[in-house]
Amino acid sequence: MRKKIGYAVLLLALMVFAWPLPAQAGALPDGKVIMGGSYTLASGQVLNDDLVIFGGSVTIEDGAAVQGDVALFGGTLDVSGSVRGDIAAFGGSITLNDTASVGGDLVTFGAQLSRAPGAFVGGQVVEGESVPFDFDFSRSVPFGGDFSERPTSPLEMAGRIVFGGLWFLFKVLALSALAVLALMFLEGPMERVSHTLVEQPALSGGVGCLTLMVAPVLLLAIAFTIILLPVSFLGILALMLLALYGWIALGYELGRRVAQSFGQTWAAPLAAGVGTFLVSLVFGGMGKVIPCVGWAIPWVAAGLGLGAVILTQLGTQDYPPSGGAVIPGVAQPPESESAPPAPPEEGEPPEA
Repeated sequence: MRKKIGYAVLLLALMVFAWPLPAQAGALPDGKVIMGGSYTLASGQVLNDDLVIFGGSVTIEDGAAVQGDVALFGGTLDVSGSVRGDIAAFGGSITLNDTASVGGDLVTFGAQLSRAPGAFVGGQVVEGESVPFDFDFSRSVPFGGDFSERPTSPLEMAGRIVFGGLWFLFKVLALSALAVLALMFLEGPMERVSHTLVEQPALSGGVGCLTLMVAPVLLLAIAFTIILLPVSFLGILALMLLALYGWIALGYELGRRVAQSFGQTWAAPLAAGVGTFLVSLVFGGMGKVIPCVGWAIPWVAAGLGLGAVILTQLGTQDYPPSGGAVIPGVAQPPESESAPPAPPEEGEPPEA
């Protein structure tokens, strides 16, 4: 049972930390990440390390070999060759044909498994509980393909740049549309969150960034218990939604400031849409073009918004400023009142 959960957590770790590795000319890379589209490991080819699949369709032909592990997150995996390590799947479907050979364990969680009688599995075969939704992203990921291979021509390179830019712009526009919709129903809570962003930027950033660092580790630790594994997935989803909430609040505040710079007053949905577009375009773009440390820029921005969401309890309460905080259980001094005039002394005429 513990081995089963271990591979489920391994799958989550691969989802978070795996990244396409550059391929050397004329050779397969040490690891491969497939994001949508289709990929075939032809007969006679050997993949030297792990294979990670985010949606799409992957085929391992008879005579092909994967030296490491295979992690599947949605999509389909058709195996006729050999996998020397383990196979872990969350969603999607796996087909093991008669000539398939898996040296390690085969662990599935919410994935469909079709195993031919001649398929060999050297370790344990553990099928987890099913989930009420399908993770097959093969048709929902536009411009999908194998991003770990170098382009073979300048035209292919230009096509990837154009398609990648269009996909990035589409995501930015989708976030902006979501921000407009959110402000139509959550203007009051967004006001509180954006106010806290301005009044307590250091505290918001500290709380949010600390949450982004600690919460995923705790959720992965929870996943080691089979009973709490669904709680772990729900916790990851909740963390993503809260970060999105704070991201939109950050965009809303920026949109209002842009309107003020033009001497105008925009409606809240319009300000949120424009501001979220700018925040996503600038911070997301910086995360892609700045080498080495660029990835940290959108994470810090997301942490800033997330911290404000936490401090305001999802925008339901105003966070007190540092100088006027009310401490529960401590009696507050009464408001100072003007002292009544002293009575006139004997023999002195009263004041008019």
